[in-house]
Amino acid sequence: MPNPNMFSCKVMIRWYFISDLHSETIGFYKCLRKCLNEHDNVVFSIVVKACTETRDINEGRKVHCHIVKARSRDSFVLTNLVDMYAKCGDVISSWRVFDTIVDRDVVSWTSMIVAYVQNGCADEALVLFNRMRSGLIEGNQHTVGSIVCACAKLRALHQGKWVHGYAIKNRFDFNSHFVSSLVDMYMKCGAVLDAQSVFDDLSSFDLVSWTSMIVGYTQNGYPNQAIALFINKKHVDILPNSVAIASVISACAQLGYSQLGSMIHCQEVKQGLEDGNVVNALVDMAARRVFDGMGEKSIISWNALINAYGMQGDCSGSIEVFHNMVKENIYPTDATFTAILSTCSHTGTLEGWKIYDLMHKEFNLVPKMDHYGCLVDLLARSGRLEEAFNLIKNMRVQLDVSLLGSFLHGCSMHSRFDLGETAVKWMFDQHPVDVSYHVLVSNLYASDRRWSQVSQIRELMKLKDLSKLPGCTIKL
Repeated sequence: MPNPNMFSCKVMIRWYFISDLHSETIGFYKCLRKCLNEHDNVVFSIVVKACTETRDINEGRKVHCHIVKARSRDSFVLTNLVDMYAKCGDVISSWRVFDTIVDRDVVSWTSMIVAYVQNGCADEALVLFNRMRSGLIEGNQHTVGSIVCACAKLRALHQGKWVHGYAIKNRFDFNSHFVSSLVDMYMKCGAVLDAQSVFDDLSSFDLVSWTSMIVGYTQNGYPNQAIALFINKKHVDILPNSVAIASVISACAQLGYSQLGSMIHCQEVKQGLEDGNVVNALVDMAARRVFDGMGEKSIISWNALINAYGMQGDCSGSIEVFHNMVKENIYPTDATFTAILSTCSHTGTLEGWKIYDLMHKEFNLVPKMDHYGCLVDLLARSGRLEEAFNLIKNMRVQLDVSLLGSFLHGCSMHSRFDLGETAVKWMFDQHPVDVSYHVLVSNLYASDRRWSQVSQIRELMKLKDLSKLPGCTIKL
């Protein structure tokens, strides 16, 4: 075409994109820039989406520059930029773009919430969801699905149940994907009966929801139910994936059914599904078999088995091994409690609090920073912030900044900034000149967008001549 115009170029770019020719879409856009001085928001949106599909953040940044130069304030274009940066792993740039969107709608808010969840910032996602609702903007199906995933990652059962109720109240479609997210959230929070109730309400079952139940049963210490669901004739048409098979093999390991586990493994090899998940489950089963075959078992043997269950995320298995060890009159060590409390923290199992009590009341072991860190993280994520703060104040060891960081994260996640400020005042009395604690306070205020307090903290740091040490890379 000798004299292409914006309309013809737009048609070509759209054709390239809907044909999944994403690199060609970006290439044609470059040619368009050379031929025409015009700009178009539809073209910007398509090209940004192409950069998202190819995960080409460098080209995405160039297009972002063109959008800024064109002074485009189109919320659809900027929302696509938020999504592009998030999928490329640059959540900070996602937030910066989101912060410039003037007329934010539910799509813009949801894109930023998804960006946080996908990039391991689940607590920030919950805070942003609360801000969205305080601005009188209600979430949609995608918003709620992402928030359920955030609750699962944080083991935030209270918030997860509220979101479930919110979805029912607003009559959202309980499709298989959303139900699977709910099942995963309830299972990770240890609410097995709630997960089972949600799963049973499904009109039809698919691989994702079925696998979520099997994994949840295994990780919560219900191996019999996991195996029963796996072999149930109602689900005979579902072809299991490696995750489901690995979970069933772990369930066999918990029950000592090594022969059944081996049979399932053989079937999985025939289907070509063997991967790292299955190999880890086999190691778990083998560890149990080796342990059971040992004659005299030392504390090192018991700790190794507890760690084996913990590495699989099987907290109930770790705790069961611990109780069996105590019944055998084996005296636990610091390492034993570190392994169990760490697993409880990662899985959100509140029984970790009872294990901590056993540690210093029954076995007279003095808790160390590792033990306190696991327990504070567990309590803060679970919303039991007063208990976490009391634990911090009564610790028998010197306070560590990372431990307080976990607590303040919990305050931010559960919108308990009042308790966070109380902790801040107490903290400054204890460590008035430690720069790390000032940075934590600044971050707490920033998460609530209280910029005046952030500025005050920074001015206070200047007055005290405090500065944060810059990071560095060490080449070995």
